[in-house]
Amino acid sequence: MKLLTRSNIFALLIFVCTAATLHSEPTKPAAKTAKSVQLKRLEVAHSNLGIHLLFDFVQNTQIKPTYNEDALALSIFFADISPRDLQANSQWGKLEKLHESGLLTSIELEDPNKATRGSTVRLYFPKTITAKDNSKHENQLLIKWYTVEINGTRLVIDAISKQALEDVSKQGQTIVTLATNDVVQNDFSPMTGLTTSNQATERRIVIDAGHGGTDIGATGCGNVCEKDIALQVSKLLAKKLKAVGYKVHLTRNDDRNVSLVTRSTLANQLKADAFISIHLNSSGKIGSNATGVETYFLAKDGVLPPTHVGGYYFVNTEHDQTLIDKLNKHTRNKIESSKLLATCVQNQLIRTLHGNNVTAKDRGVKSAHLRLLLRNNVPTALVEIGFITNRKEAAQLATQEGQEVVVDGISRGITRYFEQKS
Repeated sequence: MKLLTRSNIFALLIFVCTAATLHSEPTKPAAKTAKSVQLKRLEVAHSNLGIHLLFDFVQNTQIKPTYNEDALALSIFFADISPRDLQANSQWGKLEKLHESGLLTSIELEDPNKATRGSTVRLYFPKTITAKDNSKHENQLLIKWYTVEINGTRLVIDAISKQALEDVSKQGQTIVTLATNDVVQNDFSPMTGLTTSNQATERRIVIDAGHGGTDIGATGCGNVCEKDIALQVSKLLAKKLKAVGYKVHLTRNDDRNVSLVTRSTLANQLKADAFISIHLNSSGKIGSNATGVETYFLAKDGVLPPTHVGGYYFVNTEHDQTLIDKLNKHTRNKIESSKLLATCVQNQLIRTLHGNNVTAKDRGVKSAHLRLLLRNNVPTALVEIGFITNRKEAAQLATQEGQEVVVDGISRGITRYFEQKS
């Protein structure tokens, strides 16, 4: 098999934005003291392939990366954030971990005391790398970046070692993934998740109780927390599904913090047939009239096939067109299956609520760019079972009787999904 090179590497990015779209005011000349754009999140990860960076900004902003191949220096210009605000951001320390671990030789921030907007970050990579046989090689990097402005601006950068790609090729692997966890860690694994569904008698379902621990979710009427009701409903749902023969796993069975990575990894490792995430909606104002049930699945423009959970594919396209076709088919099937799952759950939940004289507005099935939906490599639906900020709905959902009606509807929806899939 030929080595993976710049010409035959097919690198594919997966992007998803989770914040609501912000509407900007009419453009005005910016004063030097204008408030900087906010950096919401910075993901930093590495594997033996290279480094992955993801910047999420709350607002749309101009970003311009440039790469100096001779100096092995990546410069990133942020037009609307000051160096002082960038360095003071709590996320900045994640970049410094790369320097501390030796994956970057240095990090430069132009004029860190500058308060006006506009800043440049320079990342310097090592000139040499050490191979598995301890030999030294010149560090040659394949740098790829992408920006997307769906809801705020997201910048994703991967700095991939060409030597590492060649090593992978020599091992006979043509596909690898680069993890995108929130912390620096080593994570290298072959592709998974393209297995066929389990037999009807072995259906595996993962139930995800949204939020948990210090992440309380939304707070509603009577100081009820989303995390608590989500857990109560999830436990009842797991019990009901087990009673009818499904193999059920909970992402959490008590009040604890569970990362999105851990939630989706569980479903992928178990090769689950369905993933149901339980949440409660919020209007942002306690006592509001907002009401109803809605269910989400992954939007088609949230992925670019072929896709995989949380990273990139590197494929030898010259010899693996059949594999690429398989990945494309897998991606289409995942989205179509998730949409069917969401539709069945939404329809049966509404029907069950109405059948039990519970007034519930049908807010429909919707597609979304939610990270939890993206990371899962199995059919996934996120159910907003009602508004915690609506006094009537919050009161119903706080009772076991009300929760059991919801559980009955979701259970019926899952069964209907498998009936239609068979």
